Amino acid sequence: MEIQAGPSEKIARAWEIDLDDWNKSSSPKRKPDLSKKYIKKPKKRVKITPCTMSHELMLNRKVLDVRRWFCISRPQYLKSCGISSLVSCWNYLFSSLGTGSLNPIRQEDALSILGFEPPFNAINFGSFTGNATLMR
Repeated sequence: MEIQAGPSEKIARAWEIDLDDWNKSSSPKRKPDLSKKYIKKPKKRVKITPCTMSHELMLNRKVLDVRRWFCISRPQYLKSCGISSLVSCWNYLFSSLGTGSLNPIRQEDALSILGFEPPFNAINFGSFTGNATLMR
């Protein structure tokens, strides 16, 4: 396995590549006819009607319950979405922000009730705030 670099020089090759398959002249391959498969069909025209919505009609269709919005507790600590959900549900069901009569609670209050002590950001929330654990 040697390569001639010049008329009198020979260079050793590490391997030899067989290019016979690349150099063969092959008959041209027939491409499939895809034009029938991808012919665009004319689209039906959609009739656009003007919007007749007014502010009064929108007020009648309002679906946002403000009491639920006030009870939303957003996660304050890393992976604390479970305790946030628990606080949101409790506040909506039992606090004066929602449908109850008790004072609303914060995530810190709920964690204290569950037996945790500050600093709350040092708690590994991932293991105990899953849905199955909170439902127990």
